Amino acid sequence: MKRNKSILTLNSGSSSLKFSLFEQDDAAIEQAEHASSNLKQKISGNLSGIGSGAAGHIRIKQGSDKIVRDEKFSFANHKDATEELMHWLGETVDRSAISIVGHRIVHGGTKYHSPLPIDERVIADLSDLSRFAPLHLPASIATLESAQSLLPNVRQIACFDTSFHRCMPEVAKILPLTRELYDEGVEKFGFHGLSYEYIMHELSQRDESLAGSRLIIAHLGNGCSMAAVKDGKCRDTTMAFSPAGGLVM
Repeated sequence: MKRNKSILTLNSGSSSLKFSLFEQDDAAIEQAEHASSNLKQKISGNLSGIGSGAAGHIRIKQGSDKIVRDEKFSFANHKDATEELMHWLGETVDRSAISIVGHRIVHGGTKYHSPLPIDERVIADLSDLSRFAPLHLPASIATLESAQSLLPNVRQIACFDTSFHRCMPEVAKILPLTRELYDEGVEKFGFHGLSYEYIMHELSQRDESLAGSRLIIAHLGNGCSMAAVKDGKCRDTTMAFSPAGGLVM
């Protein structure tokens, strides 16, 4: 018998943990060209103020607008925040139905170009990359290790914000520095890639010819960047070696 399964997505910021729980139907997915079209967001929320003591807060909503939890809550670190989220999910939904946990990872370096299962090797590589994204990667590692511990039989998948930009031509990746530094990995990485991927997916659903044209895409928020896209692939982007570069924010 087919049954609904759930996908949990976790997005760790420097002091926050955003999440969404999506439900997917096996039977519908087998008949669909794009599995994402059969995902229905059930629950989402934000655990903020992590590590700030009394300034912590948790806000969770069901569907698009029904608030089911909204209160102050102290989180010492991302491990505590993940444990509280999993505890709440265990009391609210069928946690055993979660089949995949997807983690947004800010930096994949030069090695990781696409989503992949998380294992000890990946965690070790992310730890090594933490010096490039010290505000984000340690929080992501703490979150994914906690999720692995609490959901030991569930696949954990890393999705990298830098992946979308890995296809840039070398002339776009090279920074105005010595070639030796480029050979050691100092180059333009680009960020907000998951946002750009989502936009390109939505454009292709609406108009394939538009998605295959020349595009300028702007990601505007607390962090801002722009990307030049041609035939669905990134040709250049404003953010360079770190998320701190690019457009004035």
